Order: sequence, then C-alpha cells, then structure tokens
Amino acid sequence: MIPNTVTNAPNIIVLETLDHNYTTGGGEVSVFGTVIEARKGLPGVPHRLTAPEVERTFGKAFPLKMGAHAEGLRHVAEAAAEAQKVVVVRVVAADARVPSISLMNDGSVVKGQHDFDDQIIAGNGTQLVLYPKDGDDSKGREITFSWNADKQRAVIEVWEKDRTNEFDRVERHVVGFDVDDRDDMGRPAYIEAVFKTQSSRLAVDAAPEVDLSALPATLETAGKQRIAFEGGTGGGRPTTDDYVKAWNVFRNMSVEVNELFAAGCYDTTVIANATEIANGRHIEFRFDIPPYLDQGGAVQWQKDAGIQSRQASAYWAPYKAKDPVYNVDGVWGVSGAACGAKAKGNRLFTGDVPGIHYTPAGAKRGTINRRDVVALFPRTPIDGELLTDNRINPIVPNSSGPGVVINDALTCHYLDNYSRFNWVTAIDNYIVHRFIAAASLAKFEPDGLTEKVLRDLMQEIRDDLIISGAIVKPREPEDGDDPMVIEITQLEIDLWQVVWSYCPTGSARRIVGQPKIVR
Repeated sequence: MIPNTVTNAPNIIVLETLDHNYTTGGGEVSVFGTVIEARKGLPGVPHRLTAPEVERTFGKAFPLKMGAHAEGLRHVAEAAAEAQKVVVVRVVAADARVPSISLMNDGSVVKGQHDFDDQIIAGNGTQLVLYPKDGDDSKGREITFSWNADKQRAVIEVWEKDRTNEFDRVERHVVGFDVDDRDDMGRPAYIEAVFKTQSSRLAVDAAPEVDLSALPATLETAGKQRIAFEGGTGGGRPTTDDYVKAWNVFRNMSVEVNELFAAGCYDTTVIANATEIANGRHIEFRFDIPPYLDQGGAVQWQKDAGIQSRQASAYWAPYKAKDPVYNVDGVWGVSGAACGAKAKGNRLFTGDVPGIHYTPAGAKRGTINRRDVVALFPRTPIDGELLTDNRINPIVPNSSGPGVVINDALTCHYLDNYSRFNWVTAIDNYIVHRFIAAASLAKFEPDGLTEKVLRDLMQEIRDDLIISGAIVKPREPEDGDDPMVIEITQLEIDLWQVVWSYCPTGSARRIVGQPKIVR
C-alpha cells in the first residue's frame, strides 16, 4: 500500500487526489413514466423499457372498442418511439390472481392461485412450486417434467399456445437441487438460479431440502402429461384506488423519470394524484381530455377536473385514425405522442445540454404520425381564445403535411405569467434538478469548499443554458443584462441558500404579419 498520510517515518507519500472537477450534467433526459392496463406484465412494479421491449413485456394492446382502458399501450408506443426509455407500471384489479403448480412430497400435483402481492413459497410437504413471473394469466401455458438419472437433474419444459392454437415448447431448463450445483459450462444449475436468470416466464421456489429420493418418482408421475396452469386472471376493471396505488410507485424518487403521461386515463382523481406526484418531483405531466368530447364538452371537462399546476398540460385530440394494432378506425388520446414531441426537442443538444427549451408543438416536433385521420366534429371551428383561456392544447390538422399537429404549449397554470408556458416549466425543472445535483456534492463540506462547489456548479449551469439558448438577456432594462444572476448566502452555521434569477427564452406561439400598401 502506498502511504497517503504524512507521518514522521521516512516514507514516500502520495496524498489523496483533490478532484474538484464536479459536474451536474449527464444522464438520460427523455424517460417518460405512466400506468396502463395490459394483458400481462408483473403489476405494481416499474418496467424500464425501450420501444422493442414494450409488446414483449405487456403483450398485444387491447382493441379500442373495449373502452378507454384499452388506450394505454398505444400511448406508450408513441412515447417510446422517440424516448430513451419508458417506465411503465401495470395496474390490475384487486381480484387478479397468479396461478401456481406445486409438486408435493407424496407425488401429487397441486394447483393454486394467489394475489399478486403474495409471496409464493414452497410450503410444508412441497418439493417445489412454479408460477408466472411475467404477470401472464398463463391460461395457454403448460409445463412438463422429466428426470435425468445420469446427472441427477430434472428437466422442466414450458409450452405455450401459438396463434393456431397449437402448443410450442418455448423454454427448456435442466436443473439441479444443490445450491452449489454447476452445469458442464460452470454456470449455476440450481433450480432457483436457473429460472431467475434463464426464464422470462416462470419463477420457482424450492423447498430448503428437496427429497431427492422421492423427487424422481414424483416427476415421473407428473411428467406423463403436460400440466396446465389454472386459476390465473387479470381480474376485472381496476378501480380508482387501484390506479392511484399504481401511480404512487412514481412517488419513489429512485424510480427515475423525467416526465409523466396519463396514457388514456380520464379519471380526474387519478389525474390529480399524478399531478401531485409531478409537482413534488418537479417534472412535467401530460394528460388527455377525452377526445370524443366536442369543444364545449372538452372545456367543461377541463373546468370540472380542476387541475391547476404549472407541471400539468392538457391535450384535446378530437379525431379518429387507423389503429396501427388492429388496422381499424379508432379514437385515442395524444399524451404519449406529446411526450414523443418533447423527446424530439431534447435530442437537440448544445454540447452537453439537451434542448429542454424546444417547445413540444408545431410541425417540426409536434406532428403526430397517424394515418387516415378524420375530425370527429368537422363543422365546429376551433375557438383558440376559449381553449387558451382554459389552458387546453388543441390538436389541429397539419398544414404542411399529413396527420395532425400539437398546436399549443400551455400548462394548467391560470395566471398570465410565464409559468403558463410549458417550455418555461421545462427550463425551470432542468435547473432545479441540476441544482439538486450541485447541492448534493456540496453537502457536509466546510464553509469554503461549500461556497466554491455551489458557485462553480451554478455558474456551470448558467453558462450551459446561455450557450444552448435556454436563457437570454432580460427583457426589462431594470433587470440588467445577465441571463442568470446567482446569489449564495450562508444564513446559519449549517444553512446555505442559493437564489437564481433567470430569464427564459421565448417561443413563437404568435406571429403577426402586417400588410402595408404603398404608392
């Protein structure tokens, strides 16, 4: 060991490196979170996915004719197409059940069903219990067992029905029952380890001491035919409380997201809860007004919902289009697509700074790629003033191409100040989160180092935002010329305060042309 402390001994000492090159940037900036109903997927936990993983995790989307609850995966697909990741929580009703198959010491097979919250373990008299870990009801899933006497291992195969109603073998596992067992490649062969790392469908819990003298006979008896899972169900329609419980997963700050979206949920209690989460985390939340409502109905719905927050943005898309899942006409909202529009702006980096100030609206970023779009209320002209007053972002026909486009960038903030614009909220959130990173680096340092770290890092944030164009010279002369003024004060021996005053960039919501006739 090289000494790193100076003592009286005759040593060569290398002191600990002083590295004050702290940074507050980096990380993913387009990670969007939501709650949906789906055919499968372990409920109540966050699934962090890229676009190709969505259907594999949650199955095929429900037909839209089943109701608003069927919208979710379409929103997720539209967000995931542009996002770095989506974080999705599946909600199920309280009567949803997980099926299980247990092999008993006496050679019998016992089928069970459990709440999703239950811990499924091999109980007394049980050799092992298998159950789905992917949230699938497993009604089209069967398993077979056999015994390899030479290697003293069990062979477990998983079978599933395909689209022609025929069974295909989808997994095959050769497993041992000693926790230290290894296969010929040196990999863990213990049954629980194999299913944890190699099975995407099933989990297993084995008894602490599997009776290997009885197990071969049990497997021989069980293995004479495929054993079907029974009793699994996704349950009925989730209640408001079920949705709120699922959304509350995002209250955990360790679930990393940059924005939230409602994904076709129109329950105003749920939307209010999601808005509260967004407020507490300083992240944006996008939700839909039911698209089947006409303009007057949309305005009344927004008033009745009573959502007031600079983090929340409401979208109204009264159109039907061709459903990409079933290739028939359908109506669904755009909150997922609005997150996709935000991701397009985030990709416009200036150095290390994402384009958080690029408005998720207009033809460049706000175009929603849907086919065969038809207005539901073609005879009703859009009343821009009415929608603006009620903080509704309308979706309008795209004047420069096919499809429709997001035509405003308002938050549900009803004062006529800058907080009513969602790009301003985005800039503010970005500064807040980088400040938290800076403060975390300065926390518990002595006075001199605390001030240096805070000042250096806040200056870095200021400079980055000036270069990117997110903040600009103040518009009022009395506010000076500096786009961001930083004040750092020690209020008490253990209390520091950082105040930043900044001027956000504008966005051309309104453009005026003035014709003049001259002689």
